Amino acid sequence: MQPVPERLSPGLWSLRLPASFIKDLSGICPTAIWIQLHLQVHAADEPTNLKLSQQGQTKLRRRLIGDVPVELLWPATWMQPCLELTIEGGDRLEVRQLQLRVLHAATAERKLLNMLQSQYLGTPIKQERNVRRELRLDASWPNRQERLEHIFRSFCQSPVCNELGPHGQLVKQRLAEDRSALILGSSQRQSSGPTISVVVPVYRPDPLHLQACIGSIRSQSYRRWQLCLVDDHSQDPLTTALLQEAAASDPRIQIRLRSNNGHIAAATNEGIAMATGEFIAFVDNDDMLAPDALEQVAAAIAADPQLQLIYSDEDFIAPSGQRVNPHHKPDWNQELLRSHNYITHLTVVKTATLHRMGGLRSVCDGAQDYDLVLRLSEVLRPEEIHHIPRVLYHWRISPNSTASGGEAKTYTVDAGQRALQDHIERCNLLAQVECLDRPNFYRLRWALPDPAPTVSIIIPTHNGLSVLRPCLESLQSSTYPGPVEVVVIDNNSNDLATLAYLEALPAAINRPHTSAPIQYRVLPYPGRFNYSAINNYAVEKCDSEIVVLLNNDTSVISPDWLEEMVSLAMRPEVGCVGPKLLYGDGTIQHAGVITGIGGSAGHAFKGQSSDSRGYFNRAMVSQEMSAVTAACLAIRRQTYLDVGGLDAETFPVAFNDIDLCLRVRAAGYRNIFTPHVQLYHFESKSRGYEDTPVKALRFKRDREWLRHRWLPQLLQDPAYNPNLSNSREDFQLISMKD
Repeated sequence: MQPVPERLSPGLWSLRLPASFIKDLSGICPTAIWIQLHLQVHAADEPTNLKLSQQGQTKLRRRLIGDVPVELLWPATWMQPCLELTIEGGDRLEVRQLQLRVLHAATAERKLLNMLQSQYLGTPIKQERNVRRELRLDASWPNRQERLEHIFRSFCQSPVCNELGPHGQLVKQRLAEDRSALILGSSQRQSSGPTISVVVPVYRPDPLHLQACIGSIRSQSYRRWQLCLVDDHSQDPLTTALLQEAAASDPRIQIRLRSNNGHIAAATNEGIAMATGEFIAFVDNDDMLAPDALEQVAAAIAADPQLQLIYSDEDFIAPSGQRVNPHHKPDWNQELLRSHNYITHLTVVKTATLHRMGGLRSVCDGAQDYDLVLRLSEVLRPEEIHHIPRVLYHWRISPNSTASGGEAKTYTVDAGQRALQDHIERCNLLAQVECLDRPNFYRLRWALPDPAPTVSIIIPTHNGLSVLRPCLESLQSSTYPGPVEVVVIDNNSNDLATLAYLEALPAAINRPHTSAPIQYRVLPYPGRFNYSAINNYAVEKCDSEIVVLLNNDTSVISPDWLEEMVSLAMRPEVGCVGPKLLYGDGTIQHAGVITGIGGSAGHAFKGQSSDSRGYFNRAMVSQEMSAVTAACLAIRRQTYLDVGGLDAETFPVAFNDIDLCLRVRAAGYRNIFTPHVQLYHFESKSRGYEDTPVKALRFKRDREWLRHRWLPQLLQDPAYNPNLSNSREDFQLISMKD
């Protein structure tokens, strides 16, 4: 049975944990345990202080309001007949739920060990930030074994080790065990892992660059590789001599000298035919692999044998030889792939799959790699595709390389457009490919169903006529051809001007760009302000195919905004759709939501100029995101109802949109950000900011609930990258402050 806190007096509880209880629960001696406590407390509407203390030592202080989850984990390395926990709060504090776990030291230390061994400890938890700073983890270490060795040495000398007492010694022991296991695992992969054939088409490279490329493969820490060098009729004696010298130096290197120039797809296909390995990696003749690139690939395959497509992060080699501009990519993101080839390098594909697909297509020369990944996306399941969030490939910037910009090879734009259009036709998708003003970046303009779906735009308001009027007027510029109704939910407005405006609002207003008028309804919602409940109420009152949640402090910029958002939302695999929102000064307020920022979630590229391209142009293309803001959110009404709508009980004000999007995603849908729709968002003009003590506590409470429900998803956003900061919204590299 779980222990029950004894109420000693109003606002004071005592929880006694006898040694016998701990031993029965954990089956171990209570000298080597960690205590994990989960409380659910209810504080009244006024702020209440909570204090948890154990044997007179304060473990946690927090200021609360409403229902709040409280988590606590601490080591108990002392010998005591009884562990006693005191819970102090005001008269209005109620302990509603209590769960206790006693963790075996090994379990707790494993958690700590995993934390120590993470390459990037990108969590907002203070203790982890301190440990990471103490261990001086360096994101540039090229080899996992070297990194673990450094962690082991640093931890043994660290004050953290001594502070943990016996636990620190056990962590040292397990670090040593893991170090041995890593070495053993590496040796096992060397003897029984897959052979990876590296295919390099060669055509008139700089001799020094070609030598560096071959040298980077020969120096791989993973030894089970084959190098297939195919010269595409360079007619250069020095190139031929370098290839022959490489082949003579190592039996794993094979060369082929073509008698005619067939261009890159033909040369690559000849290399594929030469390959004897189970997997094929593609490398350009002037680029380089990181020393442990193939070992990282082999480790991923060993961990998940079903993988058929593997890709990694990359950076660039400047003309000076310096490595610059690391590209830390998201996990598999098909929507982003349909906007541009974000996969690029390093790409590794299962050989049998390549043979079944017939290799590369010459009709897409210049974008043959993009075409290949698009074709693979049509036959592979997402779980067969794996992203390694490490820089394993160094792409050389040269005048003739697309690494210097798409302008270097203008024919690649047409080839990429053809590859994408062919992909759309093979998949029977109703969309047209358009080129953006940035070479090799595209937009898919999805067709609306015929007839166009009905749309209900739901706008809660409380007074705020100064923002509500321009919001409603901006909707009249819409060019959407289908039926549109605007449902204004009046939540206790008491401003006479606002009430008069709502009373005079006509039932319909004609639009200049379409024959279908906008219908208007005003629904009163007299209850206490609860953003989630208000929107749920409105959705129940609507019967349109699409509902759009819209803040009253927004103003439409793009007349075709509904065409874009509805065409995306009507796709069966799509859940929530969100646009680019701008502050009144023209800077970005929202370009999708990144989970984990600041310990909860943050808006991508917030504060950057409206025409900012963002990190590797991600602010200018459509892509899948974990979440989008409900300040403007389109979703099929049935999907909204199926997942239960906004959670009015747990998230009445803040983070309800993040929770909704994560539930939609958990149900198997994709959430899409589109930059091709823009609105102004004069944020929180109606209800104001969280600028009072009560509002701040309410916001903190909602954030705690979000972390309680979605912590794994917050700590690992598949649309982001663990090498990027979790304290900034501009996709900056992680720093020691994170």
